[in-house]
Amino acid sequence: MTISFNLKKLYIPIFLLIISLCEINAQKVLFMGNSIFYLYNVPSKFDSISNSCGKNIKSIDISKGGYSIKYHLSDSTSLRILKSCKWDYIILLGFNSSRPFWGIEDIEKKYKKYYNKLVVIEPYSSFIPKSFRKPEIVELKNKVKKICDKFNSSVILVPFGEILDCILDQDPNFEFSEDFIHLNNISSYLLAKSIYKELFVENSKSFKINNIVDSLLYKCY
Repeated sequence: MTISFNLKKLYIPIFLLIISLCEINAQKVLFMGNSIFYLYNVPSKFDSISNSCGKNIKSIDISKGGYSIKYHLSDSTSLRILKSCKWDYIILLGFNSSRPFWGIEDIEKKYKKYYNKLVVIEPYSSFIPKSFRKPEIVELKNKVKKICDKFNSSVILVPFGEILDCILDQDPNFEFSEDFIHLNNISSYLLAKSIYKELFVENSKSFKINNIVDSLLYKCY
């Protein structure tokens, strides 16, 4: 079950619902991102994949269009939800086409008591032809990796950019995006499955393959 919020104000009944979910005996996941998460329901796909594999997952999605991590940390609604639970995982997507990936260190330093593990999605440039990819993307990926390595005991990096590059190498005609920015239905499933793999699959040999996308993903690990 995934509950999504895209609100300017956090109304009392909704906040009470969140509190009640925090009391449920399940692994609690908070998605903090932007339209790349919610346009094709990455959190819902993640819940479906996880629960079909025997995990008891309850997720809340507070993604907002154009938001970086810094924007979430300055948004009273996002902060109130962040502080409402002891989350098993907080999954961050703090980049978009124009804003850098800031805020990972801020969450680790200021809000660590509200979660067990921070999950960071690696920036991607796979939708842009290789000859046109900006050097800034590569630099950004390196910076994110360094930050995650700094907090390696509590931060999990999902190498989504590398995965997309790997799949495109296997099949250059594989379409992941309709606008060169957002994920489509197929690639949003790919992201959800990549998150699941990093959190719950320790041995690639136990990776469950259900379709051709899973098969491509498996070859990239």
